[in-house]
Amino acid sequence: ETHHIIHRETLSKCKPGVKLINVGRGSAIQEDDLLEALHSGMVGGATLDVFQQEPLPRDHGFWNHPNVLITPHIAAKTRATTASTVIAENIQRAERGEPLLYVVDREAGY
Repeated sequence: ETHHIIHRETLSKCKPGVKLINVGRGSAIQEDDLLEALHSGMVGGATLDVFQQEPLPRDHGFWNHPNVLITPHIAAKTRATTASTVIAENIQRAERGEPLLYVVDREAGY
């Protein structure tokens, strides 16, 4: 079980100023506890690619925190070989009138 595995107690056991990176599961971090730890300096910085609620609400405290770096839910860079396969598949799907793979939902924000 990884739900909220990182919380106030676990963060308090880290070296002061620790840097935290989460590219795995948004539910692993208790976000209010992380914000509190960031404000106090217990955590010196966080790089976050995933969140409990996605897309991250516009009014969430992570957006404006100076020690938080938010990445656009891309834990890895695109590989040309695999991307080209998907692009070719989507061209064929479009020609057949089929739904495309991996379409970005701009309304949802991802």
